[in-house]
Formats: sequence, structure tokens, C-alpha cells
Amino acid sequence: MFMQRRSFMLSLVALPAASLAVLQLPSLKAQILRRARELITDKRHWITRKAFGLPPGGCRLADVRVFSAYGAIYRAGYDLTRYQSYTVLEGKTYPITEFLRPEDLFSEAQLIEIMRINNTKGHQAVLAHLDSLIQEV
Repeated sequence: MFMQRRSFMLSLVALPAASLAVLQLPSLKAQILRRARELITDKRHWITRKAFGLPPGGCRLADVRVFSAYGAIYRAGYDLTRYQSYTVLEGKTYPITEFLRPEDLFSEAQLIEIMRINNTKGHQAVLAHLDSLIQEV
């Protein structure tokens, strides 16, 4: 059984025109970046890719407390934009949680740069880079 993830950006088309007028993506992007920075401001909540590990059974996104820069952006998008929708496949209804993901907000080159800084430059450089991204929005 194959289910394709719907793009959040495509889902915005289904919103009423009045909602689209209120929704300002640059502002939302800045909010997500600020929240991501909050998540990793305390160095005890930040990790490099090399230090990443989950319990063998995995865990729910809401239970994660330690993040890389990319993971913090991912979690911030989840925290600030998630909504529940449903799809019907072969007569069964499945819940789908939609939210803005880092790929919806940044180019591939920007994401690679975020991950490179996170994995090679250290915590302070990550915070400085997030600050610069917030200023650009």
C-alpha cells in the first residue's frame, strides 16, 4: 500500500481566500526560526549529528528534547503549524498530520549549510546562523 505525503504548501491552496490574506509565510518562517532557536539555546538541548540517537523503538516527535539545528527547525514547524487531516485509502480512513517541514521553508543549499554549521562549527555558530536567518526574513 503506497501513500504519498501531500505537500503542506499545496494544502494552502485549499484554504479560503480570506485565510490566505492573513497567512504571511515570511512571518511564519521567522516564528519557526525563533522557536527553533529557543529549543536549542540551552546547549544541553543541542546535539551534533554524530551525537544523535533514539531509543531502539523510536519515540514520538513530541517527546524529543534534544535537537540538531535541522531537528529544531523540524520540531518548531511541527509545534507551530500542525493540523490533522484524513485520507481514505481502500475504504479505510487514515489520519495525516500536516505541518511545515524544513524543506518547505528553505532551499536544499540552505539546508545543507544549516547541517554543515551544526556538525562542524559548534553551538554558538549554530545560534549565530539562526539569528542571521531570522534577520533575513
